[in-house]
Amino acid sequence: MKRYFVMPYLITLLLASVYGVYAFFANDWEFAWLGLTLSCLPMLLFIIRLGISGKARTREHLYSELLVGAVFTLAVWVSGHRDLAGLVFLLSVVGVYLYDFWYSDLSRVLSPRLGKGEILPDLRFTTIDGEDFHTKNVVDRPAIFMFIRGNWCPLCVAQVHEIAQSYRRLEDMGASVFVISPQVQEQTQKLAADLNAPLTLLTDKDGESAKKLGVWQYGGVPAGVVGYDVDTNWPTVIVTMPKGKIIYSAQYASYRVRPEPDQFIEVLEKYLDDGADASNDTEVVPSAE
Repeated sequence: MKRYFVMPYLITLLLASVYGVYAFFANDWEFAWLGLTLSCLPMLLFIIRLGISGKARTREHLYSELLVGAVFTLAVWVSGHRDLAGLVFLLSVVGVYLYDFWYSDLSRVLSPRLGKGEILPDLRFTTIDGEDFHTKNVVDRPAIFMFIRGNWCPLCVAQVHEIAQSYRRLEDMGASVFVISPQVQEQTQKLAADLNAPLTLLTDKDGESAKKLGVWQYGGVPAGVVGYDVDTNWPTVIVTMPKGKIIYSAQYASYRVRPEPDQFIEVLEKYLDDGADASNDTEVVPSAE
């Protein structure tokens, strides 16, 4: 159901804002029609920025956009265009609310397999060269496993670039970084070519390993996104110590809220500096309420 929301909503906002400008000039510069356009712009700009800003996260809730929508609804209502005020309310208040509190919510449950002191099971992936990869072969060192949705998700791509910028720091700590998605090899190869750090990018065919860990989202790819399957990963970061013991997992409920690299790097540093037991340092991160 959710996958059919965002593209039609974005198109409707665009059409309504364009029509508002047209009607404004066609009706002797009547403010109500300009109000329709202005009420759509905050959410339009927010979604556009989401795609082109290169940022890996946004504000958790869109209260300012909701406030703008409410103000313009009232202004159009007071101007005497009550039917138009209803449309403004629907697009800039109801629509924003649904996007923020319903569509952005992944409706995920924290996976018990990623809890404190749990051991990461052996997982099988495919490298960008088409070779088999097993996590059991890399449990001799600290590791970061980043499950992303795919190249179609700008927040995921930005998150990968963030961790690439911290690669030297992680390498000095002896940590390996693995970026995992269910997308086809060609898409993963494109992402690898854009990075300026030798991260290990892996393909999880049909989400087999994501399902094993409980980080698989059915119907997570928005309708209209071409070249990808319907299902995908829940954005997830897992940090393990030697022998695969989990010391940190980020499992946010909103796809727009993700951990800063410093959050899990500091966990690694604390463990390596103190030599602490992993079970004492695990941090499972749900969505902030």
